[in-house]
Amino acid sequence: ENGCTPDIVTYNILIKFLCRSERWGQVDRLIQKMLSRGCLPDNFTVSTVIDAACKAGKCSQAKCFFENILRRMRSYWNATTFNTLINGLCKESRVDEAYLLFLKLVEIGCQ
Repeated sequence: ENGCTPDIVTYNILIKFLCRSERWGQVDRLIQKMLSRGCLPDNFTVSTVIDAACKAGKCSQAKCFFENILRRMRSYWNATTFNTLINGLCKESRVDEAYLLFLKLVEIGCQ
């Protein structure tokens, strides 16, 4: 209303709260709004969503989110982001998927 535009820090605070509250629809809508306003997610954004989703038993959704983001902005993500999802998959006994993700990490030379 007063002309202030939210930045990545503002979005990350809201996303973290929504993730902790398991309000996944609102998380998705907020990320879409963020993107439409030209504010790109950072490693903190992606790791927050993936970590919260995995802890809530939603690793499949976390993996889908990760793959969509990775396709859009490959250069943004580092080993920490990959490790968050690999850890979640392993905790769900999805070791084969975790291993394939590890191979992808190595393939793209992520550090």
